[in-house]
Amino acid sequence: MTETEGVVVEHNTVIQNGNIATAYGVANTGFVFRNNIVMHNQYGFVGDSRAPGADSLKAYFPGSIVTHNAIIGGDASIIKSRNMYPVSLKQIKLANPEGGDYKSRPESPLKKAGSDGQDIGCNFDVLSAAIAGVVRRS
Repeated sequence: MTETEGVVVEHNTVIQNGNIATAYGVANTGFVFRNNIVMHNQYGFVGDSRAPGADSLKAYFPGSIVTHNAIIGGDASIIKSRNMYPVSLKQIKLANPEGGDYKSRPESPLKKAGSDGQDIGCNFDVLSAAIAGVVRRS
């Protein structure tokens, strides 16, 4: 990412292989990353010529809001804000992640733990309703 303004990433569930975000060039302003489930992987948030985590956020996302996320495999000492740093997907108690069902189980620590009182991650019921009837063209 470079030179963006007002990017808000909120209530997503992303089981990715790479970094959470990679930045370079001109700083990004007004960045909000809230109520998401993501994999930290090797670097998490990283910027060109910066240490991963807080140093990269400060340099490339000044004044950013990064809170109420479940950053799987992350280190709480790197980004000191209200995030969860579970060791594995199993720890956050999703319905059936191996089978593609990423909804939170009733006993999940993500239940009602978002900044807005909702579950952290994607609300798949709302998403399904929003895309119902959408025709995919090939």
